[in-house]
Amino acid sequence: MTAQKRLNKVTFIILVLFFVVFYWKVDSLRPLVVVPHSSSSDSRKVNFCEQVAQDGPLNAALERSLLQPESPLSTICKKWKPELRCRIGQPFDSSQGSIEVYDIFLFSFEVDALEIRFHEMNELVDHFVLLESNIDHKGYPKPLLWNILKDDPRFLPFRSKVIHIVREVPLDSVRGDRNKIEWSFEHQSWEKALEFCRFLPSHAIVILGFVDEIVSRQALYESIYCDPRPTYPLSFGIWFPFGHLERAYQSDWPVQDHPYTYGYPSLRYASQCFEGSFRQQFSTHKLGGLHISNYCFPPFVILKELTGTEYGSESFHNMTQEQCQHLVSNCKSSTFGRTVPLDQVPEEDLESIYIPWLIQCNPKRYPALMHQTDSRAIV
Repeated sequence: MTAQKRLNKVTFIILVLFFVVFYWKVDSLRPLVVVPHSSSSDSRKVNFCEQVAQDGPLNAALERSLLQPESPLSTICKKWKPELRCRIGQPFDSSQGSIEVYDIFLFSFEVDALEIRFHEMNELVDHFVLLESNIDHKGYPKPLLWNILKDDPRFLPFRSKVIHIVREVPLDSVRGDRNKIEWSFEHQSWEKALEFCRFLPSHAIVILGFVDEIVSRQALYESIYCDPRPTYPLSFGIWFPFGHLERAYQSDWPVQDHPYTYGYPSLRYASQCFEGSFRQQFSTHKLGGLHISNYCFPPFVILKELTGTEYGSESFHNMTQEQCQHLVSNCKSSTFGRTVPLDQVPEEDLESIYIPWLIQCNPKRYPALMHQTDSRAIV
């Protein structure tokens, strides 16, 4: 073999090795390049209720609810945060010992509410204890959404603070009835949440509620970080707009003397977790917050109808496009039955009315809160 042929052969081998190594290197990096599940989807080109009829209500609604909101987060959001201050008393003296705060809440499908809650309470909470079940409140299997969301760019900043507790129920041991209101599934989830308190220091501070019961930063700050503290346990009286941020709902569960509030989120020491029931109002209360109930974002409307304790029908397993459109329309019209415009709210209840700072500085991010069209679910 001549020297030239040997040189050509060596060159060829080197080139082959180069391309093999290059391909291996690129291929090995692919797992690191994550395309967020909440990016654009071809299904968005289809009317949401059409997709419900084609793919089934659960699959369609879940896919749309995981999409990123169309309006991105403002880069100057932090400038919108109001200053926290003690209107009564003085800031808590840290020399008295550290404060450890656990926000324990039940979560199912409320993805937008979860994002708002994290942003609102993050600086005042040490740990978010997200309790999720592998069944819904009708006893049917559901995916564990936090396992999906924890890698989403929306939620990465909070992941290190989240303690994910899963209530695992053997799927062959229970099956609910979508035509029946069954409270036991919800109660069992709350019992699991309270069990967590047994592992906490007795003077750890615990917030208890559903993910969509969002206490205002100021009310939370005054309840924990101002001295003297109010008497624990206490209830938070939060604003109940019933899905429309220009109205207020006279609820069946207000704190005392404040009819336009919802009074079930609570705060207590860990040692008080088992005082009374997990859903109880206390004589001490603090006003301020937002209950994101009756959120008229179409995918959420369908998920709540399918899985909520007080909702549902077996017939919705095979939901038609017309049924979907009817449910979405009903959500918007139902807000005007027992609600009043904000200018008719009594003065003593105005303190409870609060829009989380994330919504204030991103007014287009959750258009359904103003009964406007959300591009993630064109109906």
